[in-house]
Amino acid sequence: LSLPENVVQVICMHRRIYRQPVTKRVLPGGVRADIHNLPMILFIDRNTTPEQLYAHVWKRTYRYASVSGSTKDKEKGNTNEQIPFTLTLVDPKGYACAKCPWDTYCMGLPMPHDSTEEIELPNVTHVAIDWGTRYLYTTLNERAMQSADTHPSRLVAMQEHQAHVDIGRCFERFTCKEIIKEVYCSKAKQHLPAIKHIELYSLPPVLILHLKRLVRGGKIQTFVDFPLRGFDPTGFLTPSAQRHGNVSVQGKAREFDRKQQQQQQ
Repeated sequence: LSLPENVVQVICMHRRIYRQPVTKRVLPGGVRADIHNLPMILFIDRNTTPEQLYAHVWKRTYRYASVSGSTKDKEKGNTNEQIPFTLTLVDPKGYACAKCPWDTYCMGLPMPHDSTEEIELPNVTHVAIDWGTRYLYTTLNERAMQSADTHPSRLVAMQEHQAHVDIGRCFERFTCKEIIKEVYCSKAKQHLPAIKHIELYSLPPVLILHLKRLVRGGKIQTFVDFPLRGFDPTGFLTPSAQRHGNVSVQGKAREFDRKQQQQQQ
């Protein structure tokens, strides 16, 4: 995300802190932090004071308060009520401090509510909104905080994810040319762009398919349609194999070796 030099992106995460019996996932002292609801993204001026940052966040979150007041006041954040949360500088996950070493078990550096001194913020700043316990369970409307407008691109991605793929489409993608980043060429003694192309020269009497579903970051959940009858993969053979019938891999390898020897001579 390209932003002007004087603008900082602040990712605010709603966090609840409570005490419970000490376990392996609880910090010393029996304190635990949980991230809840949807995060909030703000774009603020780089030369911002903690007091101004509190005002920005309170203006965006006051509408979630189930307190008496006009709708206009909730939209603008105009209220004399004391701010019921503390802003804390945290890491991208929201559980630990952004500056302290991990072995200090620091949950973040709180910002003072009334400080008018400018703070130095990185281009992408992660802030935890630590709500007061009483306000969190009695006043905050978490159902409203979980509601969000769905972007049209999300619906398109969901439709593509849920769509079925024919096995013929898999063969088509399997045999298409793939551009690879620069690879080392032993002849040229340097890295050059390359193209990877898998070709089929013959078809077996019995075709056994194994789909690779593991990808970086997860597992592909796309449904693949397997026709029980009528599937003919002949169209995916090389042109020579389609003209002269199935070509053995051994014969193709010998032909490739002959061409290599002729080029060297």
